[in-house]
Amino acid sequence: MPFSSTGDNPAKLTLAPITLSHALWAKPDNRLGVTCLPSLSRNMRRLYQGHLDLRYASEDYQSEVVGSDGETRPHRRKQTQRNLETLFGEVTLNRVGYSTQKPEVSALYPSDGILNLPPDKYSDELRKRVAVEASKVSFSETSRTISSTTGGAIGKRQCEEVTVKVAQDFEDFYAQRAIDRRVASDELLVITTDGKGIVMHPSDLREATAKAAQKAKDSPSKRTRLSPGQKRQRKRMATVASVKCIFA
Repeated sequence: MPFSSTGDNPAKLTLAPITLSHALWAKPDNRLGVTCLPSLSRNMRRLYQGHLDLRYASEDYQSEVVGSDGETRPHRRKQTQRNLETLFGEVTLNRVGYSTQKPEVSALYPSDGILNLPPDKYSDELRKRVAVEASKVSFSETSRTISSTTGGAIGKRQCEEVTVKVAQDFEDFYAQRAIDRRVASDELLVITTDGKGIVMHPSDLREATAKAAQKAKDSPSKRTRLSPGQKRQRKRMATVASVKCIFA
């Protein structure tokens, strides 16, 4: 949920988020080899976990947080945790939470917004990988592929749920691209094209076609009977286009 901070001590985090890339294992034939993947994943997971811990240690407290619902959340809770499954494995994120005594008002976590974390457990890069794999193979195979090519893990049912969430904007996306092409007019524009193979002099053939024709000429024993009108390696395509306007 979007939020805004007020008071004399707004959060002043100067650490830039780490950009995590899965390019090292984006292809099965990567130079590191699959035997290096477990060790690499562990090291990258530790690096990311250390980065998150350092962010929490440097996080400034805010006097109050106001959500997009207009509710002020004055109560502060330290070291609230959430797990995040990434391409390198699972990490734990500690952050400061802000809440109110009203039970119907949910708590807010400014660090989640700064890091642009998804509402569920799975990182955006992992969700992207699941969506790509699920478009090609079954959900069971997607789960196995994620486990074997990354340091992350996701079950079959979770693959199904993530895929549904990723595709939730499918209809709206294409609805925005739809254009009403109906135009009131008394004129009809017609375009027609046609192509025909024309026999050429050897000097006018394309370089590749001329080489193929010479090779066929030098190897007469490999010739096969051609159908009537067929002249192999001797033609170029001529294309004719016509544009006309018909008035109603």
